[in-house]
Amino acid sequence: MRTNINRTLRTTALLLGFALRIPGAEPISLPAFLEEAEAQYPELQAAAARVGAARAGRPLAEALPDPEVSVMFENMGGDTDLRRIGVSQTLPAWGMRDAGRNMSDAETETALARRDLVLARLRGDVIRRWADLAAMDAEIALQQERIGLWEDLLAVAEIRVRAGAPARDLWRAQDRRAMAADMLETLQSRRSGMAAGLKRLARSDPGGPLELPHPPEPTDPSDEDTPALRVAAAMQAMAASEERMARAERRPMVMLMLEQEFAPSGGMGMEEDATMASIGVSIPLWPDKNRARIEQARARQATADAEALSMADMQDADLYMRRADLADARRRQDFVREDLLPRAENTLAVTRDAYRAGNAPFTDLLEAEERLLQLRLTDIHARRDALRAAAGLETLGFPFDWSTTP
Repeated sequence: MRTNINRTLRTTALLLGFALRIPGAEPISLPAFLEEAEAQYPELQAAAARVGAARAGRPLAEALPDPEVSVMFENMGGDTDLRRIGVSQTLPAWGMRDAGRNMSDAETETALARRDLVLARLRGDVIRRWADLAAMDAEIALQQERIGLWEDLLAVAEIRVRAGAPARDLWRAQDRRAMAADMLETLQSRRSGMAAGLKRLARSDPGGPLELPHPPEPTDPSDEDTPALRVAAAMQAMAASEERMARAERRPMVMLMLEQEFAPSGGMGMEEDATMASIGVSIPLWPDKNRARIEQARARQATADAEALSMADMQDADLYMRRADLADARRRQDFVREDLLPRAENTLAVTRDAYRAGNAPFTDLLEAEERLLQLRLTDIHARRDALRAAAGLETLGFPFDWSTTP
């Protein structure tokens, strides 16, 4: 009983020491870190600015062309007279303003979808890096526990050697303890680089050691609502609007003109001021340029249609794969935790007690310890793989409500 208490205290001290060696030892939760990343990520801020720029373009698409004002002076016989003031307003051809509004709306929707795509990829990257770092923290804690175990077994082996047992068991225990300590240093070194990669996304230290959460069930929007397919649909709408604009430009445009003429001060043939109103029509006489624009818009439409179909196929395949990965990781985790781990823990406890009593060889203890280690690593990796699969679904645009994470 005293040995178990001492081992527990030693393991606790090791874990506390590990936490103190990590900058920002108080870890934050995954939902809080996701919020920080969304608030600090420069690419997401740039995408939001592009949305604002696209929205600002709609008034430009709706506005009429600026009116033109003309003023004419005339110099006759050394006298300069104001002779004419004119104002003209061009009216776009029928359908041009509607096509312009549609193009502006499509551009805004493209910017919105691209912003959401950046957000989805950011969340997926954060969760994937979080999964790797949290799994590393779990492996480090496991390695520290192994060191505590081998320190206890070293003490038992020393007692047995003093009692006349062969020294090879002591040497083996020393080797195992040294190997576990070396592996601990390797894992801690790897963790530093992984933490730096995660910190870059939110410009803040997540702390540590991190928890390795179990993913909840994802929200399941319709496939058309995902950011990637929204981008593809917006590009289709943009191409269609470009074709409508090209067709509208084939129609005549009307110009309204109002002129005021002033009689010369010398009375040279024109006795009274005159006001004139006129209407002009511009007719596109060279159809080749417009025809080329229509063909170009049709080609872009065909490209956008093909890319949308390809994106849908890719998303379906990725969605199927990520869901299968998540289900498989959960299955492995349940199998290990509910079936294999309890038996391996019981086997190690029985073998350890038998070795202390001198009723089991050291090789049995090594085999039991190695078996339990592999199963616990399998459990850690299954939890990591489940979280990585959830990160893949987040990247596709199928978010999780991490606030409900058990």
